[in-house]
Parts: sequence; C-alpha cells; structure tokens
Amino acid sequence: MLRGVVRTHGTLVLENRPAGGLAVELWLPACDE
Repeated sequence: MLRGVVRTHGTLVLENRPAGGLAVELWLPACDE
C-alpha cells in the first residue's frame, strides 16, 4: 500500500512497501512551516 507522510520541515515521504520498501522523499518548500 502506498502511503504519504508529511514531515514538519516540509518534506513529503512516500513509502511503497510492496515494491520492497521503496522510499521516495520529495522536497516541498511551499509546505515548509
């Protein structure tokens, strides 16, 4: 299952577990609070 986690420093972390634990981290400066 694909899930998205937004961290406090403004990064969006997507983890794709069925793909062997693939973790993709995208930088979202617009969400930096």
